[in-house]
Amino acid sequence: GPRNLFHGYKLPVHVRKSTFRLPTNPQTPVIMIGPGTGVAPFRGFIRERVRFQELNPNVKLGKHLLFYGSRDLNDFLYRDEWEQYKQKLNGSFEMVVAHSRLPNQPKVYVQDKVKEREDEILKLLQDGAFVYICGDAKGMAKDTHSTFVGIYSRGLNIGETEAHEIIKMLKSQGKYQEDVW
Repeated sequence: GPRNLFHGYKLPVHVRKSTFRLPTNPQTPVIMIGPGTGVAPFRGFIRERVRFQELNPNVKLGKHLLFYGSRDLNDFLYRDEWEQYKQKLNGSFEMVVAHSRLPNQPKVYVQDKVKEREDEILKLLQDGAFVYICGDAKGMAKDTHSTFVGIYSRGLNIGETEAHEIIKMLKSQGKYQEDVW
């Protein structure tokens, strides 16, 4: 610390190895859901794909669909960067934004935006998409999981129990990953 004010103090730190990794095949579709600071790993994912595209301009990337949520425009993390990434990735990256606290507007959350795009989400899932969810465990992750159950249930005309089993299988395969707190 400054002027050794904290010399002799110990700070307990826990470092956990992350399992969040992009699929090795760059053509695999990716669905990312990260409101608030949960968007941070996805910024890294997209930057990694930008670099990959710079080094491999002839490789067509799979769809990278990011659902980002913030309270309002003042809370919109990395706002200036996303459009640059979209341009550099030539249509393989799309960002869908949900703002929950805009004046005189209803609250909209990432899971609402996912549900609005359920036909496209189901198609991406059927094409082998990986799903990554990062952020609030109590509300967002739980509600997003329910949204995916509904997408499978309605899209495949199956019961919710079967849809839960599909997601359970995807989790065991590492195709549905959550980093939530």
